[in-house]
Amino acid sequence: MRNRNILAGVALLLTTSAVQAGEVDIQSLVTEGTDVVPACATCHGETGLGSADMGAPMIAGMDADFLAGALHGFADGSRVGDTMSSIAPELTGEQITALAAYFAAQKAEKQDWPAPEAEVAADASAGEALFHNG
Repeated sequence: MRNRNILAGVALLLTTSAVQAGEVDIQSLVTEGTDVVPACATCHGETGLGSADMGAPMIAGMDADFLAGALHGFADGSRVGDTMSSIAPELTGEQITALAAYFAAQKAEKQDWPAPEAEVAADASAGEALFHNG
């Protein structure tokens, strides 16, 4: 756990350096988006806590490599998602790396989301069993 926190800190420092160098304006990307990419905060929130109303998952505190891999997967079509499959291809590799480091460095907080409907609960149970038992 300590090594993961150190790596996330290093990634954040590298991202901050890139922002200062003008390569990726992470704050603008998160809060304003670009001409072709909506602001990440629109769905995930500025700190990545997600939105139950929009069905956007919490990404705060997730592993930066996982987040970058997911974005690259959406970008190249190997991972499919209704929203992200159209957004991720518009991101550069540098933006993906910066976003992954930014959201990995955010603090995850428990959210009081509504209980899932019956069919979603059954899917969630199957997912939980898969997570715990393989």
